Amino acid sequence: MSLIKCPECEKEISDKAFSCPHCGYQFAGEKNINNDLEVENDTVEINDSNEIIVQEKIKNRKTLKITIAVLVSIVIVILAIAVTYFFATAKSRDYKEAVDLYNSGNYSDSLSIFNNISDYEDSSEYIKKCEYEISINGQFLRSLAKGLEKRWELNDKDETDGKETTTEQFRQFIYVEYEQLKSFSDKNFEDEELGKYAKEYINILDKMLGIVKYYGSNYLTFWNEYKPLYDERCVIIKKINDNYNIPIDESKDTKLNDLITNGEYVLEILEILNNVNFKKVSDGYGYKTYEAVVENTTSTSFSYFCFSINLLDKNGTVVESVTASTDNWSSGSKHKFSFSTYESFDKIEVDSCDYF
Repeated sequence: MSLIKCPECEKEISDKAFSCPHCGYQFAGEKNINNDLEVENDTVEINDSNEIIVQEKIKNRKTLKITIAVLVSIVIVILAIAVTYFFATAKSRDYKEAVDLYNSGNYSDSLSIFNNISDYEDSSEYIKKCEYEISINGQFLRSLAKGLEKRWELNDKDETDGKETTTEQFRQFIYVEYEQLKSFSDKNFEDEELGKYAKEYINILDKMLGIVKYYGSNYLTFWNEYKPLYDERCVIIKKINDNYNIPIDESKDTKLNDLITNGEYVLEILEILNNVNFKKVSDGYGYKTYEAVVENTTSTSFSYFCFSINLLDKNGTVVESVTASTDNWSSGSKHKFSFSTYESFDKIEVDSCDYF
């Protein structure tokens, strides 16, 4: 016996074998060959039926190999497409995640992602937004909005209770704002103008907390001191919102607009106060009369309007306080205001006004 190579798998087998023990190849009708010599009397006879079966098996094995090769190729192509798609859409997925983080207020993590995809869509704009939100400016505006919303929530709850507001409740209204903002009193703002407004606003809240003790015990003293502070607060809120936009929840827009409207009204009144110019019109026997023609530049008509005036000496000391008033002062009209005095003075100071 000698060794030959299987025609199918090319592995060495006995020249006497009728089939390959490795791949199952059948030697149908073939002579076993040893060193190119024909071996007599060892030819295997296989009928036609077996020949067909063997050939079919060989054909099936080849078909299976081709099928497997095709499937492997398809899988490789699909994987290649999937990997390509994954990397091609990576920036899109990162962008969506970064936007979601930004909208949820997680500006630091959002900025980190946007920095990695800075050339994708409007990521560069989001980077600026994130940096602003992380800045002292952005932190203050969010804290201001949060303080206002907390104050409104407490006030709404108090009104729902239907009970008279106590001194402690009123103090709490102010304190929830102050608590959100007090840490900014010594911060260095990137925007100096906003920093000025912030410190003025915190100072007003501090003063309000100082006079709230009079709320339940001395009503007149409390409101005489609180009202000017409240008006100043409204003016600052208007200026901040006009220039920087206070990011309150949309559901609270009406409450913010009420403060802004009052701030606008206060500024209109201040414009009138700043433009009043009293001049002496008569002086008989030491009795002097002063008049000023003033236009109502506000959008409001007043049933009654009265200026409070201080007459000062050269040292700035008030020598007398007088008033000048009018009735039925409609918007856009001009009225004459006057006062008289026997006192000698060096300066007229229009201190404040009262109206309804």
